[in-house]
Amino acid sequence: MILSKEKAKEMLEAAKPLIKWIAKNCHPHCTATVDCASVDLAECVANEATDEYLGEHYETACPNCGEKTALSVGPSVAACRVCMHSWELPKNRDEDLHASDCATHNGPALKEGPCDCGIG
Repeated sequence: MILSKEKAKEMLEAAKPLIKWIAKNCHPHCTATVDCASVDLAECVANEATDEYLGEHYETACPNCGEKTALSVGPSVAACRVCMHSWELPKNRDEDLHASDCATHNGPALKEGPCDCGIG
């Protein structure tokens, strides 16, 4: 999924009532997860993070925001540390990097199409 800066701002505005409710009714270790049919309220008891096992650091520009802060999160996927966008890594790392939902990756279920992720 590619989220434009305009859509990201729209999402934040839509979420502000929930953020306000959590700030008023919960403590700082509570989070809400929203999908198209439900909302879950959860409490974090402990959280320690490491990217030690995720994969190699991969210096390339994110196709969504342009920042060079990608991290390989598997043998064929990279993620941006700034905007959290993820995309498929090419088998040959010298190839262009298309977003995972780019039409160039539609196969085999659908006919592959021309690039629609902005890389070209």
